[in-house]
Amino acid sequence: MNSKVLCTFVMTLVLAVFSFNEASSAPGRWEKELSGPGWKLWRDREAEWVDDDIYMPPVDISLLPVNP
Repeated sequence: MNSKVLCTFVMTLVLAVFSFNEASSAPGRWEKELSGPGWKLWRDREAEWVDDDIYMPPVDISLLPVNP
């Protein structure tokens, strides 16, 4: 997978997560702004993620596999 496709996938995923977060915010919940200074996103070049399954919400987190 080339870096342009990967970058597009990551950006789409990030936008989807933030969009879902905005839509699902309920009274009594707190939010942390992640777009300001001090936050960075980088790719783990040694992670083996190609064959990982994708779990869309809602999902029971206790049933997800743990990848060290």
